[in-house]
Amino acid sequence: LSLSVGKVLRDLEESIRETEMQSYPEVAANGSVDNETLLNKPKTRLSCIPVNRTTENQVLMLKSTELQTRLGEESSSNVTNRTQPSTCSITFFYASWCQFSAQAAPFYNAIPKHFPGINFYAVDALNNQNTYNQFGVIAL
Repeated sequence: LSLSVGKVLRDLEESIRETEMQSYPEVAANGSVDNETLLNKPKTRLSCIPVNRTTENQVLMLKSTELQTRLGEESSSNVTNRTQPSTCSITFFYASWCQFSAQAAPFYNAIPKHFPGINFYAVDALNNQNTYNQFGVIAL
């Protein structure tokens, strides 16, 4: 089970790092674009606007109403797809009885230090069933 936790978290970290990397093609002095560089450019999965904060980034434990309020404040009606820049947040729905949640928690709690521009939330799924149903969480 711990291997699956590690894989999930490595995949998450890889996705975040890929979105933070800005890879632009080399433009020659004559203005031409290197097509090989264009073909090798990683596909943008998300475009995040870094959050400016005055304190160290950390996971915020929220209740369902707090999560909905924060996500509502972060959303923008001008953003219609994932390629447009917006505030990015990651929410961990956990349960105290869930072995995966218990094993993943220390890793999830460490991630915000490495990605200060992204908001990280954690919600107790057992006490907030309507919220996790709303966001499509199908299992714990």
